[in-house]
Amino acid sequence: MMVHNGYNNYTKKGLGIVKIGRYICSICKTPLEEERAFWEKLKDDIKDWSKSFYQILRTNNVSYYGISDLMSMIYPKSKDTIFREHQFDMDMLTITPPPRSSTFQVISYDEQFPKKGRTQQFRLTIFDFNSRTPIADEIFSTINANIVLDFFERNVDSTIPTFLVTDLKPKFVDCIRGFFGKNLIHQYCLLHLNKRITNDFPKESTIEQLLNEYLLLGIFYDRDEEITSLRSLLLEEKQMKGKRGYSDWLKCARSAFYDYVHELKLQRRRINTKMPMRTYSEAKLHFEKLMDNYENFDKAIKKRLKMISKHWDKFTAFYHYDNVPCTNNLIENYFSITLKNQQKKQLRTERGIVNQLKLGGWKKSGGIKYQGKTIFEILSNLRLFLKPG
Repeated sequence: MMVHNGYNNYTKKGLGIVKIGRYICSICKTPLEEERAFWEKLKDDIKDWSKSFYQILRTNNVSYYGISDLMSMIYPKSKDTIFREHQFDMDMLTITPPPRSSTFQVISYDEQFPKKGRTQQFRLTIFDFNSRTPIADEIFSTINANIVLDFFERNVDSTIPTFLVTDLKPKFVDCIRGFFGKNLIHQYCLLHLNKRITNDFPKESTIEQLLNEYLLLGIFYDRDEEITSLRSLLLEEKQMKGKRGYSDWLKCARSAFYDYVHELKLQRRRINTKMPMRTYSEAKLHFEKLMDNYENFDKAIKKRLKMISKHWDKFTAFYHYDNVPCTNNLIENYFSITLKNQQKKQLRTERGIVNQLKLGGWKKSGGIKYQGKTIFEILSNLRLFLKPG
């Protein structure tokens, strides 16, 4: 028989105190203590819950001050304690990319330029189209061709036929092409092309300028409805031009056209369809018609047509393969999830940027889905040990 010899107090600040009984063997006088595994498990459950709680809040851009204020209502912790615990968990976090095809890979590459305080940083990202997850996402303090080449060598197999989508920046394209060699099928992003076309025209365009803009936008996308509407407005503009009230008419005509374009967009949303694409033969025919009228366009349009003609094979590569993208939208959406433009300058340390990228990548891959016990389920284990009454 054991002889009761008091108890030991085990305390966890903000959580509670548990008393564990002490005993002495009546024969050998060996001091012993009751099992306290339940207490250690309770603390581990709280720690696991807190870890997921911090990660979900940080993914949604809640500050450490804000997390500390929330925790003061549940399980009080200071901002610094939360920061240290979260930083330790993030250092341990690794995101395992899903397996990729060994015969044909479809990837996107893009760059982003966040700031660490006032210091410019460079973010390089390679994104897998099929799995919708990042293959590699890293921050560098400087960027050059050698860094980009090393980044690709560490993360991508150049011996596999690769369909690569990039924006229109030609700075490091040559080193990337050299890395893949004959295994590369290069596609320029049509979204970036359309952005450049839009920027070629003034915001307060005439109907004729709007028509030329939509003729260019309609090379690869079916913009026939908008073009037909603008051509009818162009006939009215020719009659109104030079007359009194032309400026007011132009404002009303532009506004009516933009409302019409918006309504077309809403119609596509209602039936859950995207902007229709032209077939390759339709796109080529439309472009040839524009080139036949080349001399009648102004300088900016001529320059854009020359650029499209020069890189025609890179704008149309997606036509020759099944289930490949023609834009960099996936990686742009990933950037907006992980590091929004308005937040770039708020990240004062490199570790803060890296943590934000990790959380965004983990969220994109479906990692942040808490399926453990709720805080009430965890704390309900303490009810068994409360004093009667």
